[in-house]
Amino acid sequence: MYSDPANKAFLAFLQPVVSHVNRVNKLFEANQCDASKLLADLMSLYQSILNRVMMPRTFPTWQTVTNFDVRDERDHLPLQAVDMGVQFNLEVGRSRLDPGIVNTIKTHGRDFLMHLLKELQQRLPSNIEILQSLDALTPETVLGIRKPRLNELSFLSKYTGDLGQLDEQWQRIGTVAWPKDTHVTHNGGGILVLSGDFNAHHPLMEP
Repeated sequence: MYSDPANKAFLAFLQPVVSHVNRVNKLFEANQCDASKLLADLMSLYQSILNRVMMPRTFPTWQTVTNFDVRDERDHLPLQAVDMGVQFNLEVGRSRLDPGIVNTIKTHGRDFLMHLLKELQQRLPSNIEILQSLDALTPETVLGIRKPRLNELSFLSKYTGDLGQLDEQWQRIGTVAWPKDTHVTHNGGGILVLSGDFNAHHPLMEP
């Protein structure tokens, strides 16, 4: 099998694609994971495949990526323009395969990428905007200069508590004098978790 230059070329195409898929799969299998990072990795994989077979375009949001119709052939790259990867191109150059065989390999490669795209698209979350906005709750963002305004959080409408109190706490969280033993981390979902010697008089404790 490996002595066949056509098979070797196809494997050269497959290797980086499958490696990327496996890497993302392992992240999802981990016991501890950051939901916002998982989503970013999944979207990165999806867009990398999209860029290989589709006409160049700019996606302003992740929602526009998920809404993109991969079945519309008007957006498909012609076979010769499909990105089969550097390893494939080098292998084809070394092997000097017949152009007809190269086209056959490219056709199989494109079909594989299209099938992978459709499979990945089915696994993209429908509430992607809400999940993406969870990045605003990471400690680095909440306590940093990139903290968004509360009304910019797309999941705010899901909150059922006291919005006035929440707004006040959101405004003050970066200015609070935290106890010395406070540890700022995030849980498996990327949500801010505070631990330390808190008491009823702490500025962010609800009465």
